[in-house]
Amino acid sequence: MRWDGPSPYRLAPIDSTRWWVAPHSAETPSSTLLGMTTEIICLDSNYLVALFDRRDTWHENAADVHHVLRELRASTVITDCVINEALTVFGRRCRERRQPEAFTHFADLLLDAVPKVSVTWLYPHVLNWFDRCVAIMRKTAGALNFHDALIAVAAEELGYRAVVSFDSGFDLLVNLTRLDSAVAARTWLEAP
Repeated sequence: MRWDGPSPYRLAPIDSTRWWVAPHSAETPSSTLLGMTTEIICLDSNYLVALFDRRDTWHENAADVHHVLRELRASTVITDCVINEALTVFGRRCRERRQPEAFTHFADLLLDAVPKVSVTWLYPHVLNWFDRCVAIMRKTAGALNFHDALIAVAAEELGYRAVVSFDSGFDLLVNLTRLDSAVAARTWLEAP
């Protein structure tokens, strides 16, 4: 059943245009044909949660980053582990705020903005990437959790070089640039 009451969480709906998801083809990417950036940026769960939850500490910053990504037509990738974490975090917040019925509203907003067909599925690769993920966790002394490490391994495998995140643990990696503000996103996307 869909929750139709007023949102006690001040959810910030993403506008009606869906996220752009970068193609993973060796051929000329369709993003080039659409005038989108060819650099792929991964979106982290804390960014998505902050974008939707106006009570989140990072909400205003996330909204500013979102504006830059849309303005510059950034090609983005959103992984299954990011959706998993975003749904889990929001479920916990809804329970902590004693409004569990609001979770369905949030889930609907998120899954409308990021439909299942747009998700990049990493979980099927976990068996092969497990040791690399644990190595990254060890290297960062646990500053990155398993899902964050999975995002880092996927960056090596899929070729993206940046992640929009408010998690400073990503700063410990040399192969992945963390974009934590609109200025950082714009600077990185407009770099030659």
